[in-house]
Amino acid sequence: MSDSISGLTGAGGGDMMRIVGMATGLDVDSMVKKMLLAEQAKIDHAKQKKQSIVWKQEMYRDIIKDVKELQDTYFNVTSKDCITSAKNYFDHDVTSINSTVATATAGEGVLEGNYNVKVDKLARVAQLKGNSLFIQGEIAKDASGQIDISTWKGKTIEINGQSINIDNSENIKTVSDLINNINGQISNNTELSGKLSVSYIKDGDNHYIKFNKLSNEVSVKIDNTTVTGLNTGEIKSINSFTKLSDVGLDVDTLNFKINYNGKDSKDIILGKDKTIQDLINTINTDENLKGSVKASFDNTTGKIVINSSKTGSTENIKIIGDDNLQKLGLNNNASAQGQDALFNITKPDGSQITMTESKNDFTLNGVNYSLKGQGETSLNVKKDVDKTFDRIVKFMDKYNSLIDKINTKVTEKKDYSYKPLTESQRKEMKEDEIKSWEEQAKKGVLRNDDNLQNMLQSLRATFFEAVEGAEASFGQSIGIDTEGKYSKAGQIKFTDGTGAKFKEALKENPEGIMKLFTQTGKLTEEESKLPETKQKEILNKKSGIFQRMDSIIRDYVGIPGTTLNSAILTKYANKQEDYSLHGSGGSNTLPDQIYKHDNKVKELSKKMFKKQELLYKKFSRLEVAMNKYNAQAGWLMQQFGGQ
Repeated sequence: MSDSISGLTGAGGGDMMRIVGMATGLDVDSMVKKMLLAEQAKIDHAKQKKQSIVWKQEMYRDIIKDVKELQDTYFNVTSKDCITSAKNYFDHDVTSINSTVATATAGEGVLEGNYNVKVDKLARVAQLKGNSLFIQGEIAKDASGQIDISTWKGKTIEINGQSINIDNSENIKTVSDLINNINGQISNNTELSGKLSVSYIKDGDNHYIKFNKLSNEVSVKIDNTTVTGLNTGEIKSINSFTKLSDVGLDVDTLNFKINYNGKDSKDIILGKDKTIQDLINTINTDENLKGSVKASFDNTTGKIVINSSKTGSTENIKIIGDDNLQKLGLNNNASAQGQDALFNITKPDGSQITMTESKNDFTLNGVNYSLKGQGETSLNVKKDVDKTFDRIVKFMDKYNSLIDKINTKVTEKKDYSYKPLTESQRKEMKEDEIKSWEEQAKKGVLRNDDNLQNMLQSLRATFFEAVEGAEASFGQSIGIDTEGKYSKAGQIKFTDGTGAKFKEALKENPEGIMKLFTQTGKLTEEESKLPETKQKEILNKKSGIFQRMDSIIRDYVGIPGTTLNSAILTKYANKQEDYSLHGSGGSNTLPDQIYKHDNKVKELSKKMFKKQELLYKKFSRLEVAMNKYNAQAGWLMQQFGGQ
């Protein structure tokens, strides 16, 4: 590959067209380009230095991303795999023989064995449930509230002028047969298909045939018979976007309040042209209730439902208005109270407890219960060392991979024969050649990097000092230690190669292992008066190994879940502090260095352009002089020729 200089702006390679050399016969562009080689070399050199810094920045960001992934997975208290959380060293497996009654998880200090759980009542929200607005769709129930199939047989349903005749034969024996018969005829009618469907609803003791409107204009009549006491044969389809006037509200405005635990909502005022959904939204966004009450519309049952957002007997709601509420299926002054859960638990030691809770999810003596329904179940709680062990193994794999990657970068030798390519060099090469060249040129960019080496050294040091107050100690005694090989310096390994010894330590002494890794250092009153550096030293001695590691990672990449550029690596890679004219200020972060070299390239380019202009002016003057000389020579030739 040639070692040519990048193309020159203006000197035969720019946008400006110059017509020179006509009189002298000189290739001026070529000559100017050669005269500017030194200046172009300086520009190329500045660009190459900038490119090396850009590569360094990219590598920094890649390492930061990897460290943040490790941090977010294993050092973030909100993560299920957080290794600084004490509870993650006391994993238990809990099985329920009837998960429809109760399930559970267990944590630190829990008594292992069988827990018998009897649930008499579940905790419930306070709930006001209106009457169904589909009531006009109910046809001919018998005394028990069931659908009377016989009253439907032989009926004619008129839909948009199209007749559906229900079979009067023995083929229709059940409600399902009836629904299938009607829907089949609708689907086979090209005028009706896609406009309407029929379904069966059982809501408590009530049974309904519901007509589901699928298009805007559908009219249904059934032999012009009485429909649930209404003297009209037309059945309306209702959903959350139905206007209040279409469900029977015949006054201009509806005005009511909702009282929650003694506090009134604002006046809820809605015009009859508003929809059911408008009503729902107004309740849910009320400034006084602040989300304590939630309203909804059940498209299946056609009921407006108003709930408290919390469960328990202290939850109370009441609706206050007038008789117009009945048009929406709601009753004026209707009230509802929440319910506490009532249950009995027999623990493995035989002791029993009967109590109430305002929630269905609660914790007792280290067991996190979740009640699901009434009945009895047995929960078996046993220690699950495998879960803790697997979490540590996954952390070790991720951590060792990261340490290996950084170690490789800071020890990688640089081949100085490979430099970032200039523009002219790239033009002479194919894409795969450029890729191969740059792979070599990027090697050694992070060699002996101070920040990364300091971080590695700090992380290694977390393992070497004993943790004050912890019974267990890192190393051979628990079966986990640091690597002795130089090529794997700072990595973690199982001393027996399999982790069996460490797993046994987790089983026999989970408390000691937990403290060794997660203990939080605290200063005494006297220690808190010491200089900050001394306080940090004391805290480090008292902190568990993973707590120390967490502190170091925070110093270098910031706190979990953030991308702030205030930590050592993030600031160096991402924060530009230098905006001075010549790029001579700031704190020499990578963005500062890039900015400085950008300014350098601009400055050198201006100088080269000025020199280029000067050279062209000189050649232009030479052209003028040569033209004069040629003119004079021509005149003399004419004079001599004339004699």
